[in-house]
Amino acid sequence: MKYIKYNSYKDSEISWIGEIPTTWECWKVSHGFSLIGSGTTPDTEDSEYYDGDIPWVTTSELRENIVFNTKKKVTQKAVLELSALKKYKPNTLLIAMYGATIGRLGILGTEATVNQACCAFDKPKAFDSKFVFYWFYIAKPILISLSSGGGQPNLNQDTLKRIKIPVPSISEQQSIVDFLDKEVSRIDTLIAKKQQFIERLKEKRLAVISNAVSKGINPNAELKSSGVEWLGDIPKIWDVKKLKYLVNQINQKVEHDEDLPLPYIGLENIVPWKGELVTQEISYVPEGVSNTFYEGCVLFGKLRPYLAKACITTKKGLCSSEILVLEPLKEIVPEFLLNCLLSDGFIKDVDSSTFGSKMPRASWDYIGNIKMPVLSKSEQIKIVDQINQETSKIDILTSKAEAAINKLQEYKTALISAAVTGKIIVTDQV
Repeated sequence: MKYIKYNSYKDSEISWIGEIPTTWECWKVSHGFSLIGSGTTPDTEDSEYYDGDIPWVTTSELRENIVFNTKKKVTQKAVLELSALKKYKPNTLLIAMYGATIGRLGILGTEATVNQACCAFDKPKAFDSKFVFYWFYIAKPILISLSSGGGQPNLNQDTLKRIKIPVPSISEQQSIVDFLDKEVSRIDTLIAKKQQFIERLKEKRLAVISNAVSKGINPNAELKSSGVEWLGDIPKIWDVKKLKYLVNQINQKVEHDEDLPLPYIGLENIVPWKGELVTQEISYVPEGVSNTFYEGCVLFGKLRPYLAKACITTKKGLCSSEILVLEPLKEIVPEFLLNCLLSDGFIKDVDSSTFGSKMPRASWDYIGNIKMPVLSKSEQIKIVDQINQETSKIDILTSKAEAAINKLQEYKTALISAAVTGKIIVTDQV
């Protein structure tokens, strides 16, 4: 669809916006809303403050959405006794002010309270709240640039109040909102379909790997029970053996040394479920103790094993102590072992053994005793080749879908930006 521009423009005096239609005006946020405030966190030790029926919004619940429900609710007693805990009406605009969630948005769909990390904009005068919601959506990079603080940047209410927003009349704002609601919904639906397609591809990829390492690539092979839950039936000519008898577990610890010229791999450097590194050029070594690995080793993350982080090393280096370093024996093809470690059944088995609620991890004592398929080296190679062929096709489709999503998201942002800054006309009220 081709959009036209307004008849005439003027300088908005806002550098990143540039010109706006001559009929639009710039309003400070503090002048456009009668009530701007925040909230607080009731004492978590006081049971009489929680498990009530009044929604209590935290920034984790702001997802550019309408907030109808919250994980936690507070009581009327909390509202009465805590002056900072205010109730805000439906249609109140919320923005996250702290840390990783900074700039996230939400609109109340029901009366609710908020914590101290949310800034609430209520009782609009010159603004339509949803119009400002869209405006803040495209202004998120600017909001982040206005934040202060090192490790955890924060916005404050005073900064938000001083922001100027160019707007047309209320009725035109509402018309723009109606247009964007419709268009954004259409784009989001397309994105959701692409995301669902990607999820199906992930499931297919996982099934390809799991089936290949447990059944082989001969569909006519005679099967037998492996006696191992995660493997199920396996080809009759295969055997099973505990992992600890198929690899050497390398447990060489190294203290932090800035002058040690070795690459370092942390869990954050491994792509979940893909057996790949995020980047091949990793040099930062954190403080503390690291594990040593050598070329041809298979690394497996024992912390939060459900993330399925594993890869094969191409040279000597160091890795997190939360990573197991496994050196396959001569009869084991590293790529075959890697695919076994990334199969759905194996990951679920390992995950069932974890200990620790906040930082669940598995032990080598358990992992090393998991039984693995044993087959000839030549068959391992054939299976790996088959897996690579099938997963490469899936990965190409996944990449195309991800690229399509990126384009849709870029178009969505561009359309919102053009509409709320007056670069295009989307209403017949002009």
